[in-house]
Amino acid sequence: MSYIPYGVTLTLVPDLSQSLGIQNKGSFFIYLTLASLFTRFVAGKLADKRGRVWLFQIAMAVLVVAMLLMSVASSPWLLAIAAMVYGLASGLISPASSSWTAELSHPKHRGRAMATMFIALEVGIGSGAVLSGWAYADQIERIRWLFAGAALTSLVGLIYLLAYERAAYIASRT
Repeated sequence: MSYIPYGVTLTLVPDLSQSLGIQNKGSFFIYLTLASLFTRFVAGKLADKRGRVWLFQIAMAVLVVAMLLMSVASSPWLLAIAAMVYGLASGLISPASSSWTAELSHPKHRGRAMATMFIALEVGIGSGAVLSGWAYADQIERIRWLFAGAALTSLVGLIYLLAYERAAYIASRT
């Protein structure tokens, strides 16, 4: 649920950028990458200090905001802000998902667990790209709804993480 929006973003941002009059379609990804890079410097420490699930929940909430910003982006500046917010989410998601996968896996099978996680991420990216490309069909007015759908996908992921945490809390009390 955290990487489906990335597939949507990879597919649709170039056309959204063009519709907003941005000459360099890659500028969105520069902002995203820089924000993600700077976020990763503190994200790993946060995951260790506050927990992987907590960090993942924060990351998913930020991802919902990023997708909503993209759905309403009506200027190059707002799209740049959305890119930075998305970079923040991305910089939080990566260490949280990797460390949580390692933490939950059996030490003997940690390599398989990490490989499975990366395959799942690729499936998310691919499905987000294919579905959004199919639904977009070169109709610029659909982009906003597709980013809103990506926000909904992220929200479902956040709800799952909240339910997971609640179930773990209840299990620990019994």
